[in-house]
Amino acid sequence: MGIKNWTDGALNEVTMDGILNEVNLQSNTDKSGRPVIYGDYVIKTTNHIGDKEFVAEVPIRVYQSQLTSTGKPNPAYDTASKIMKEFTSVAAGGEENADYIRISSSGKLSENTFISKTTGQLVSTPVIRASFANKIKKSDAQDGARFKTIIVIGKITPELSRDGVETGRLIIKGILPVWGGKVELIDYIVENPNVAKHIEGNWQEGDTVMIGGYINFVSKTIETEEPSGFGEPIVTRRTISVKELIITGGHDAPLTEEEGAYDNEAIGVALNERKARMDEKVKAAAQAATTSKPASNGFGF
Repeated sequence: MGIKNWTDGALNEVTMDGILNEVNLQSNTDKSGRPVIYGDYVIKTTNHIGDKEFVAEVPIRVYQSQLTSTGKPNPAYDTASKIMKEFTSVAAGGEENADYIRISSSGKLSENTFISKTTGQLVSTPVIRASFANKIKKSDAQDGARFKTIIVIGKITPELSRDGVETGRLIIKGILPVWGGKVELIDYIVENPNVAKHIEGNWQEGDTVMIGGYINFVSKTIETEEPSGFGEPIVTRRTISVKELIITGGHDAPLTEEEGAYDNEAIGVALNERKARMDEKVKAAAQAATTSKPASNGFGF
């Protein structure tokens, strides 16, 4: 499958049932004066993997214009408007009054890139986007947040702790073909030893593979105490955001050319184009930081 032939991107599906935990949507107008709704809403759900349960809180990114590019009403804008105005979240009405919500065919994995304010380095994290969502009965909800996608393997490496020790998990750098012949880079985690053994023995860099698994997005608050020279210990609280895509299975063997494997030369071209876009983003951020630095006033306030 050459680069000119992938106009809609690779298979990329996210499905999810859960309770509506927060709604952080707002309406405004874009640069052209068209009404838009943007922000996110958070679905809280429980993944059931074997005999274990994992609670996840998954933000769903939204940016929808009232009209499509052809000037017609955008049904995805109407969905976002209903979630913002008509749905009840846990934050707004309590858990007993909150709505349950389902994302099916419109859920997608995506790459979010930004420049870190502390390091000035490019950061890439996975996010979930969806155009549509439906309100469902609590009794109909099938808890869980799962993904299924086709990627090209960029690299397979062992995960290392901060101390440089292998954790036993694998990191797969996935190249995800998206609309218009572009690619995004998304990291996936393999933690089941049997799954890791199969991947290491059957997959290699450049293979096009089908993978599936669950979405482990959660925030944790950690408290640390430091001794104080006088009085009570100093307590520091920090929130750690975990965003992991855990592979639990996939096709036994890589896809063949007849089955739709992507051409590595075309993938290479798309990766170079992505690198050029990212380099431009880093350059623009550096220039903006230079021009916006305040002049020192020597404590003159």
